Amino acid sequence: MEPPPEVPVPPGDDYPDSLLSADISLNVVSRDTQVIAQVAVVDGIGQPAVDATVKEARSGVKTKGDTSRIPGSDGVATFYSTRSRAAGAVEFCVLDITWSRSTFNPDARLQIRETIEK
Repeated sequence: MEPPPEVPVPPGDDYPDSLLSADISLNVVSRDTQVIAQVAVVDGIGQPAVDATVKEARSGVKTKGDTSRIPGSDGVATFYSTRSRAAGAVEFCVLDITWSRSTFNPDARLQIRETIEK
């Protein structure tokens, strides 16, 4: 599984207390039975928001799994679905991100929804 690409920072947002969800990466693993989602979360100057909490929801053939995660030192929160052999699409959506220094501004996000076919 590859980590999400380098997190882009929107132009003109140079405030360290801004909170952004910059990228979602979805991968199908474990012999096509599990979906892993990685959400990169950074502040307005591109630094990882390591103490944030990311909440998600998913729809499709893999709806069960982690619903809340804290990013690691790289600012990436990793979510694991339950395993299933059912084929079809899985949509992953960031519902909210809470952070002690700021609140999540959905208008400033770069990406909050991604779909993968299993």
